[in-house]
Amino acid sequence: MRPSEQRRGVRGLDKAHTRGCKNVGGDFVKCDCAWRGRHKGHRVILAKWADKEVKPRDKEAAEIVLRRMQKAIDDHEFDPAGERPAPGTGQRLSDLIPDWTEQVAENPDKPLADGGLADSLNVISTSKLGAMTLAALATAPTTIKEWLDTTGTKRHWKPRTWNAYHQKLFALCKFAVAKKRMSVNPLLSIDTKPTDDIPALFQDVRLDDGIEAKLLVACDALNRPKFKPTRSPLTMVQADEIRARVKAGEKQTAVALRFQIKPSTVNGIVKGYTWNPAKYPLSQRGTEMRRRVIAAFDTGMRAGEMLHVQLSHVMWKRPEPLTDEQGKPFNGYEIRLPPELTKGRRYATIFVGTARLSRELEARRFALKNDPDAYLFGTEKGKRVKGIKRQWNEIFTRAGLKWGRDEGLVWHSLRAEYISRIAETTKDPVLAQQLARHQSIKTTQGYFRTGLDRKWKAVSGLKGGHS
Repeated sequence: MRPSEQRRGVRGLDKAHTRGCKNVGGDFVKCDCAWRGRHKGHRVILAKWADKEVKPRDKEAAEIVLRRMQKAIDDHEFDPAGERPAPGTGQRLSDLIPDWTEQVAENPDKPLADGGLADSLNVISTSKLGAMTLAALATAPTTIKEWLDTTGTKRHWKPRTWNAYHQKLFALCKFAVAKKRMSVNPLLSIDTKPTDDIPALFQDVRLDDGIEAKLLVACDALNRPKFKPTRSPLTMVQADEIRARVKAGEKQTAVALRFQIKPSTVNGIVKGYTWNPAKYPLSQRGTEMRRRVIAAFDTGMRAGEMLHVQLSHVMWKRPEPLTDEQGKPFNGYEIRLPPELTKGRRYATIFVGTARLSRELEARRFALKNDPDAYLFGTEKGKRVKGIKRQWNEIFTRAGLKWGRDEGLVWHSLRAEYISRIAETTKDPVLAQQLARHQSIKTTQGYFRTGLDRKWKAVSGLKGGHS
């Protein structure tokens, strides 16, 4: 290894110094001479060979081109006159993602345990990186790092989230290189960020019966009046104050002047024509969320799956006769989901084996007039909803719970609780894996949580040694 290479720590990378350059033998990034690559007897000016600007003071960009040159030589595809673009490099990253998802992410032999995979891939696909061609992306590690850093600042990404996006981009580019659609993986020159925190998925959080009851009670608070106020810049608190002042004897014209509104607006508020909660119908979001909370605890369905369940997916004609704790009979049902609605893109069977959820489904079937296209866990009228994040945020807060990924408590924790209860009840991890619909039992084990009472029972049963 030449001294200059040893000093740089990159074999085969040096500079074609011009006459008069005072940095010969010094740090390469401190001069404007062109980068040069050497490998197996070949030597080229990297910018000329790649037909692309390689900034003289950008070490990472030079290393990327050097790797492409070395790979071309090793693959016996090297042309000293210039770089030959790999087939498929004109494909956009957003167009590559479906191929990667189908061939890698959904591979049953290599399951990818990531509940937010679809969302994160959508973020990448719709970003400026998604619009770039694979050829451009291969030579743009700086652009990728700027996107990670800038987007992270905008979205307040923490190191764990930053690393997760780095991991997905790395996997996508690795796939493109393997398929010869990209010459080199640009993520090789971008290091992950150090993090010492424990992933929320593996924190020991249990949702006991008391917490479950609090969540169900908190759902009732969402059934509040649908306010339809006028365009007046008032709040409900101010409207109540206006009514109180007039009732106390203050003239309406004086009240209107105080709040800088029209006297007619004050009159409408006093007479109950406007800003009157009693006139407006109640929202049914609490009732809808209660149904979803019960379904999450009793079936372990993922949120994305739950919101797509229709009446036609329930095997109504093949009920399973069951009895509840009081010995009262009820019907158990199977929910059959097609591959396009499941995370693993496979047919899934979800078992409804609790009396409370069974009766909820039967009530929905009656209310929706047995419409096969109606959504069981959508709106009260059976319409599909896009998401429930705002609602579950509110009920967790109203239940007095500290939620968030850092707290180890999110909506997906309800699914973890279902799996933990199945494991405790059956003492059969394989059965828990099947009901959780995981491809690997290791994934299921990552969801197991042990209640505090069981821990005390275990340690209290230990026999002490001889003293």
